[in-house]
Amino acid sequence: MATTLSNIFKKTKMSTIVAGMTEREPLVEGLWDKNETMMVFAGSGVGKSLFSYNLVEALATSKGEFLGQKAATNQKVLYLDGEMSTNSIGSRVDPNEVSELGNIDYIASEVNEEVIDLTEAEQRAHLIEIARDYDLVVLDSVRVLFGLVDENSAESWRDVNKLVVALRSVGCSVLVIHHANKSESENPTYSGSTNAITVFDRTIGISGSEYKQLHGMKSRNTAWGDWVQECVFYTAEYGKLQRMTQAERDQGKMNAVYEMLSADRRRDATGKREKRLKINKMVEAGLGNNVTNRRLWDACEYLFDGFWTQEDFNNAIAGNWEDLTPVFGELGNAAQ
Repeated sequence: MATTLSNIFKKTKMSTIVAGMTEREPLVEGLWDKNETMMVFAGSGVGKSLFSYNLVEALATSKGEFLGQKAATNQKVLYLDGEMSTNSIGSRVDPNEVSELGNIDYIASEVNEEVIDLTEAEQRAHLIEIARDYDLVVLDSVRVLFGLVDENSAESWRDVNKLVVALRSVGCSVLVIHHANKSESENPTYSGSTNAITVFDRTIGISGSEYKQLHGMKSRNTAWGDWVQECVFYTAEYGKLQRMTQAERDQGKMNAVYEMLSADRRRDATGKREKRLKINKMVEAGLGNNVTNRRLWDACEYLFDGFWTQEDFNNAIAGNWEDLTPVFGELGNAAQ
């Protein structure tokens, strides 16, 4: 016990600490650095696990790129998965690229037919020991792996925080996947106590349905890259993430609204309300069920700049297409 305590409370001079500093090594420029801890969070079904797997797959291979940004290569990855099925895990992989994934080792409860329970000190200690052979460790998800019953309790996060720090201390970059609170807001918030993010160098949220957006939040060491807040992406074949520009996303929203209103020309009150709710979802306005034409127009006016006036917008929702100004024909052509 005396030896353990002496190691824990070993005194170090500031000059030694400064001399031991290392140069920053980006894993993905502007997103994540080597030996940092990062929490990724999003609501159910948004794609937090898919985002995280794409990220570490890019780092484990020789691709050298993630969402259009320069990325490190050939990192050894240990991925702990407490909830996904074998088929779900396998569906993320392009069969033509399996041979390139030798740097990723997967520990999955379903595959091993053994439950990972990181509330047990013995399992945490074993994980820390085997993690010494890896560059990156992923915990997916912290809610399942730690059986978090009361996420709002600071005590519930004690073992999580201790493990994350221990993994970083043996040289690993650590990625932890967590859930977000249910909210109408476009900006997600992580579920649980403020103690949940105490030890993390970075926290980043994901929002969106068809098109996803990143929300860089806490960043302890270096600022987020400008591209992070501007990044919009979607899921392609085999769950691969494809980045799109904001202009492409805006064009897609505009086209979707136009096509829906063009097809649905109901003029009754129920029809108009249902159209407003659809537009609210399409443009991700986050207005809940209290949607008016005015509030919707305030949220999406920028999409129709130069094509539609507010009066045109109101007429289209009302089904009064004969009252639209002639310039609307240009939007119709653009949407084809």
